[in-house]
Formats: sequence, C-alpha cells, structure tokens
Amino acid sequence: MSQTSEVSSPLVGALRPPPTLVSVIIPCRNVARCLGDQMRALKLQDYQGNFEIVVVDNGSIDETANVARSWESELRVVVVDFPEKQGHGAALNSGCKHAHGDLIAICDGDDVVSRGWLSALVRGARHADLVGGAQEVGLLNNPVVQSWRRSPPKDQLPIGCSYLPYAFSSNCGVWSDVINAVGNFNENYPFAGGDLDFSWRVQLRSYRIQFVPDAILHYRYRETPRALARQLYQYGRAEPQLFRDFRAVGMPRKLLRHLAIWVYVALYPLVGVWSARGRGRLVGYAAFQVGRLSGCWRFRTFYP
Repeated sequence: MSQTSEVSSPLVGALRPPPTLVSVIIPCRNVARCLGDQMRALKLQDYQGNFEIVVVDNGSIDETANVARSWESELRVVVVDFPEKQGHGAALNSGCKHAHGDLIAICDGDDVVSRGWLSALVRGARHADLVGGAQEVGLLNNPVVQSWRRSPPKDQLPIGCSYLPYAFSSNCGVWSDVINAVGNFNENYPFAGGDLDFSWRVQLRSYRIQFVPDAILHYRYRETPRALARQLYQYGRAEPQLFRDFRAVGMPRKLLRHLAIWVYVALYPLVGVWSARGRGRLVGYAAFQVGRLSGCWRFRTFYP
C-alpha cells in the first residue's frame, strides 16, 4: 500500500489525468562506465505511454555525453551539455528547461531502474503531486559496501531530520505545474539536501506527496571509504543549511540526538574497527559529523 504524508492538498480527492508525455531527467557527471546500463533499463520499461529522456551532462570529462547520444536511434533522447554550474539542482533545472513533459521523472545515471519503474511512478502520480519510489541496494552493491550504510526504508518515504518525509531526488516524479508553482530546484544545495528542500517546499504549499513502493530503483552506493566519506560529508554539511532555511516553519533542532551520534563516533573505534564493515561505518559517521560542523560554521547556525 502507498503511504501519503498527512498534508492537505488543493487536489484532495481528485485524480489527475494520465500524462501526455513523461520527461525522464538524468542529471549526470562522469558516469560513462555505467550510464549505458541505465539507458538499457529505460529502453526495457513496460510503460505504454510516451516518454522522452533528457540527459544533462553537468561538466563531464569522460564520455558520458557520447554514451547518451549513442542511444538516440533507440530512444527519444535529448542530451543537454551544461558545464556552466555544477550541482544537482542546477542540472535538474537545466533539464526541466529542455523537457516537454507534463510529468517529470528523475533518476541518476549511475543507478538502474527496474522494468516497472516508470509505470509505477505514473500510476502513483495520478493520486499525488510529488511521488517517491523505493531504493533497492542489493543488486549493485557487494555485502561489505552495503554494510557501511543503513538501508533505506522499504515501506515509506524517509523522514528528513525528524521533520517531514521526502522523495529521493534519484527516484521521484513531480508534475511540471507543481514545479512552476513551488519554484525550481534550489541551486544553493549543489551536492546534498536539495531533495529535502524541494520535498518540504512542496508539502508546505499543501501539495500531496506519496510513496510508491513499486517504483523500484537499484541504487549504487559509493564503493570506497574515501568516496563514501566525501558523499556523507556533503550530507552532513547540508543539514545546518536546511535548519537555517526551515527552522522558522518547524524543523526541530534535536540536540540530544546529535550528541548521541557524537558519543557513538567517539566510542565506536574501541569495538568497530576490526572489520571492513566497522571501518566503513566509522568513516561514514565521522565524515557526516565533520560535515555537520562545517555546515554550522558555513551557515552560521547551531545545529551540531
């Protein structure tokens, strides 16, 4: 069953008509080695409606753009070269400018969507304004890499910062009229936090957000401790920025939770560094906390 956040909507009880065209936007940078797998998965979709694919090459120095263009004879593909401003939000906004669909679906170039992904997103979107799918982590990640992270929820949207649910920007769908009403993706969150910012703005405008469990995306984790640390540092750095932007509308501080995580990071080396799993988890937690401290300094707000 789908789970809907408890927010009112201008469309309560209304069923949206099927989209005339779905635009699948793929913001990407330096994913030439795996973009072909995602394009192949999109070609094999069981969706019977019309859809286009907008690949936004956000300043790649590899063959990402050429890989995308190699699919132009098999799929309706638009390749957008957008090196001007790096960042997920900026790339998404560029993709939306080139998209023609009344429904926007978003996935990343280094993941792989399931065969029924687009059909499920479209079904769910008829009942909601913003929908988020499920992240599956077993197919593309070995057990050690999986053990470094907590698995995403399988029965609901994640709750961001103990505040409101959000749809992963790597697996979501949103109507273009909602983007026009709420505003573009926030380019001030270049590497993390943009999906929370957008999802929360949608809900604060009383639009409907819904979880679509059948819209499954096979998500690729970072494969080395260094890459994991870089990613989680950015996640941590974004949280004080989110608190700065949303504390006036109810985002909680959760000081005791943050202190507990610091204690965990301090004590974990005593028991957890003797395995690859333990070392990876320690790197991730530590990078996240350091990123949070950096964000507190950068955005001049107390969210340790």
